[in-house]
Amino acid sequence: MTKKELISRVMQLPGVDSPDKAEQLVTLVFQALRDRLTADEADDVWAQLPTAWKQMWESGDWWERLTSRMRGMNKLNREEFLNWLQEHMPQEVDPEQVARIVFHALKEQISPGEAADVSAQLPEDLRTFWRAA
Repeated sequence: MTKKELISRVMQLPGVDSPDKAEQLVTLVFQALRDRLTADEADDVWAQLPTAWKQMWESGDWWERLTSRMRGMNKLNREEFLNWLQEHMPQEVDPEQVARIVFHALKEQISPGEAADVSAQLPEDLRTFWRAA
């Protein structure tokens, strides 16, 4: 899947009215997931992403990424993960729908083994959501 195709999928959601907004939403989901993983696992995912997706995966405040790497991971369960997204997304956008689209697309881009490695680092409720996407 190309970056343009991913952006188009997100633009089909209610409240997402521009490619820029869709890209910001994808970036937020990537940031939340990336910072939930260990630094090594986040790097493994990044290595398998298409070039056009890597910048979105890396986006976010540089200091937050640095401190996240030092901590190892943000320990968010499914509810906390979606709440974090809701706090950073426009109110008219459903974070669960965005996350589902992005998780599905991400799993299409990485190997099944890498998807299993990501899944193994998630708490059960977020792992179930990841697998169902």
